[in-house]
Amino acid sequence: TLVRNQSIGGNESPGLGVDATGAFAYVADRINGNLKILNLTNNSTVGTFSFLGGGGIVAYGPQVAVDSVRSRVFVEYVNQSTQGVIAELDTVGNYIRGINLGGFTNGLALTPSMKYLMTGNGRVVDAIHGTVVGFVSGGGSGEYRGAASLDSNRMLFSNYNSSWATLFEGLNKFLTQTTAGPRIGTAANYQLAVPGDGGLVYVAAASLGSSPGIALPDGRLIPLLPDILFLISVG
Repeated sequence: TLVRNQSIGGNESPGLGVDATGAFAYVADRINGNLKILNLTNNSTVGTFSFLGGGGIVAYGPQVAVDSVRSRVFVEYVNQSTQGVIAELDTVGNYIRGINLGGFTNGLALTPSMKYLMTGNGRVVDAIHGTVVGFVSGGGSGEYRGAASLDSNRMLFSNYNSSWATLFEGLNKFLTQTTAGPRIGTAANYQLAVPGDGGLVYVAAASLGSSPGIALPDGRLIPLLPDILFLISVG
């Protein structure tokens, strides 16, 4: 059942991202070269970010991904200058930095762990540090649209100009169980591997679910539930 149509103005909008709370949407306009921030609660436009530069740069095929945990929005687009760049913004459209992808690309996917971004030309980007950390061959010529599965070890990209899709497997797995069949009363051991984050302070916890999560005062969301498993595992 159609709930409503929401007019955003502009011309062509191939990129769309929604935050985990469902309160805001981010729509990229290919022709006008901007990202519109929409309040889905009161049906209004609350901000616009322009990713067009000077010198006649024309945006092409912008894609959008939203990290609701860190309150970040990633807009991947192509122009006549950098030939592939990701603009990292906060959730209200303030520019934080640009990540040069070094090649034509037209697809973007964020892993559920929100640690890595992957682009249609096979670049693997560390979303925390804003650097390209790897390349997966077979990413194509940029005619891809991306989506991450619930398994952060897989990403599926459909090809824009044909009837087939490419599945990337074997992306970095952060948490590996090192003991088989954990049971009540026994220890469950895990190995955490997060390259690039050495020396940082961290806290580990588990829960029986991830939605609706634990809201922080600054608007970020921890994808865990405050249940009994969370209470006994946090530490």
